[in-house]
Amino acid sequence: MELTAQIVEALGVPVVVLDEHGAVVLANQAARDLLGATDGMIGVPFVQLIPARLRACVDELRARARVRDRAPMRLALLHRGNVEIEVDAVASGDAPLVLSFTPIHDDAEPGPRAGSYQLIFEHAPLGILHFDAHGVITACNQNFVRIIGSSRAVLIGLNMLSLPDQNIVACVTRALAGELASYDGVYRSATADKATPVSVFYAPVVENGTVTGGVGIIRDVTAEEVLRTRLAQADRLASLGTLAAGVAHEINNPLAYLMSSVEMALRAITRDGRATAAADHLRTALDGAERIRRIVGDLRIFSRAEQAARVPLDVHGVLDAAVNLCGSAVRHSARIVKRYGDVPPVWADEVRLGQVFVNLIVNAAHAIPEGTADDHWIAITTAARGDDRVAIEISDNGAGIPADVLPHVFEPFFTTKPVGVGTGLGLSICHSIVTDLGGEISIASEVGRGTTVCVVLRRATAAAAPAPAVTRAAASHRLLLVDDEPHLLRALAAVLTELHHDVAVATTGAEALAMLDSDDAFDAIVCDVMLAGSTGLELFDEVRRRHPALAARFVFMTGGVLSAEISRALTDTGRPRIIKPFTATQLEELLATHGLSR
Repeated sequence: MELTAQIVEALGVPVVVLDEHGAVVLANQAARDLLGATDGMIGVPFVQLIPARLRACVDELRARARVRDRAPMRLALLHRGNVEIEVDAVASGDAPLVLSFTPIHDDAEPGPRAGSYQLIFEHAPLGILHFDAHGVITACNQNFVRIIGSSRAVLIGLNMLSLPDQNIVACVTRALAGELASYDGVYRSATADKATPVSVFYAPVVENGTVTGGVGIIRDVTAEEVLRTRLAQADRLASLGTLAAGVAHEINNPLAYLMSSVEMALRAITRDGRATAAADHLRTALDGAERIRRIVGDLRIFSRAEQAARVPLDVHGVLDAAVNLCGSAVRHSARIVKRYGDVPPVWADEVRLGQVFVNLIVNAAHAIPEGTADDHWIAITTAARGDDRVAIEISDNGAGIPADVLPHVFEPFFTTKPVGVGTGLGLSICHSIVTDLGGEISIASEVGRGTTVCVVLRRATAAAAPAPAVTRAAASHRLLLVDDEPHLLRALAAVLTELHHDVAVATTGAEALAMLDSDDAFDAIVCDVMLAGSTGLELFDEVRRRHPALAARFVFMTGGVLSAEISRALTDTGRPRIIKPFTATQLEELLATHGLSR
């Protein structure tokens, strides 16, 4: 019996052996696949494994076997998922009764070109199937088998009109009616536990004016769906960045006049050395406003659209801003440990380098479970490397990265995070930014021990020009402030007047030009980049044309995210700029630094 079982198992066609009572005593793997059964079918009456309407066919097959009638009987067996699979059944013997099943296949195409057509059919990069006039699959290529996640033995003979997927049924029905049909969606296989995003096209096969069947072409669009989802997520993140930039701009103006007003009130009540409880409250308010200013400034570093010029840059300042911006993401997971070395400036721009550091710190925080800050840390280490490089390492003692994942971490859209959590773009963008700056980025990691990301940047080859000594601007300077925010003008003018400056204000470029045309004796013109109805750049060009000497006394104010075009134009003027919000003291220091006094 053991040898018989081995022989039956080796057969390429489904075979079932029944005893005199009709119970299964032997079945090979092909038969178990065909019937959707397991080894548990042994001892089970065969009639319980097939549709009730076919039970009489078993008696007919037994009768044929007695007279040695080997003519096949066409049966539509019931597969799991209520899908019909047509087979030719042949019986032999009596007790035991041997039943063999042959799935329905198309005969090979006659003629000398049959081999060529078969090669095209089998190796086409799409799933292809053929079905007869009854909707029964008679042929399919290996790509179709792969997409569906089954086998030819199961798929050949499957009646597509009995599938639970009504989209498929509708398309096959239309094809058999002589129409073209298609649909896009998720196909859930009735013969395997698999759901696949697909694009499907069906067409009729017409011979001598009669529809004799149809062909189907199926394309697996899983990769496209993943890409589409991640691009949508990336687009949402870009929109959030734009929104953050807009929010920063809207905060800056009211924050600027808030700080100026608090500063003026503090000066007023502490004049002559008086110290009151109100002064303490105002100092607290000014400290809170300064904290908000730093947060908004950090947000601008990360979100502003323009690509700043590369300059000698203090890497520690950018790291500190990134840590501040990531505070909420890190606070509940880990302690930040700073190990700053004595390093020279690097050649970079603040915007893009800040984006790299924010991404790396957030990634480190995501590798650590929340609520474990006492046990976990994120270390930021800087050190000179040779004579011309600076190394920045961001390390954590989190989960680590598996060895098979590590080679792919810089690939665009590669992520191990769930959809909606990660886009797979972060490290790819970091790699692009660092290499574009002429640097290098690498990752070392061990599962269970943590990860270290090392960024190596070029040392600034040219030292920044030494800044002039900062002194307080002398009293009684004449200043023109131009901004379309009246509250800011009023608050800033009040503080500067309190500091004994002669201050004039204008809310539009036209108003400012009219004032200058009648009296151009100003020590400095402090103008917002964006004005209602015009820009500060347009006012600067007009002043340069009408009053050339005053162009050298221009200072630009900005509180929002500038486009790349405006940022370049602003840089081309060569004039200093001050970022909102700022205090009157900071403005005085800027004016003194650039010699904007008579």
